[in-house]
Amino acid sequence: FPFSRGLVHDYWAGNIWALWMLFDKVLIKVVGIALPDISPKFCALLLLFGLSPGLICGWNAASPNKFISCVVFSSLSAFMLAYHVHEKAIMT
Repeated sequence: FPFSRGLVHDYWAGNIWALWMLFDKVLIKVVGIALPDISPKFCALLLLFGLSPGLICGWNAASPNKFISCVVFSSLSAFMLAYHVHEKAIMT
């Protein structure tokens, strides 16, 4: 996986990391303070934390409709919190 490209590179996906980078740029301009860099390990832990409600819901789903809702929640969580790749930007 291309971790050397950084969390956000040439293309921006509409996810939480785009907001993080925007807030970082505003803080640098206004206050002169930069936010810390996000490591791949932290990103993976945040992703697992964000996926856990959907995984628990899917495991305990009593009906197909509830299971589909859990899968959609998990997909959106993965999109919003996973490490950025340019294919994700194409989807937005």
